[in-house]
Amino acid sequence: MGVFWEMGTGKSKLVIDQLGKLYEEKRIDTVLIFAPKGVYDNWVREEIPLHLPDRIKHRLVRWQPNLSE
Repeated sequence: MGVFWEMGTGKSKLVIDQLGKLYEEKRIDTVLIFAPKGVYDNWVREEIPLHLPDRIKHRLVRWQPNLSE
């Protein structure tokens, strides 16, 4: 699924709502989100906790670069 709306028009909420619906319909059980470097933290810290209903149990894993290099 790709949503190519302008910035600030509710793309994140739309996608999270749709993912929640698909999960509750048992059509998906895992999601992998690719986002630009400046955005992926926002999904983990703000968007998913804000928009995903509490009744949907979830575990978030965020990529972190190797800081030793």
